[in-house]
Amino acid sequence: MLKVHGRSSNEKLVVTFNKCGQPIGDKKIRYELSNFMGTLVKDHVSLTHVNWHLVPQELKNKMLQYI
Repeated sequence: MLKVHGRSSNEKLVVTFNKCGQPIGDKKIRYELSNFMGTLVKDHVSLTHVNWHLVPQELKNKMLQYI
């Protein structure tokens, strides 16, 4: 994921989403987004949160801002 974290603001990839909020389009970009988000959650969300719906909204917002 170094390639994602090391990317400058002018190198950002555009991700397209469908009406359900799911990423669509280029398979490579979807895969990279999925891996990045999984790594981000693994690094920031405690294992005590066994359900995504129970993760505090403040923490979710912090991760979304990072993305």
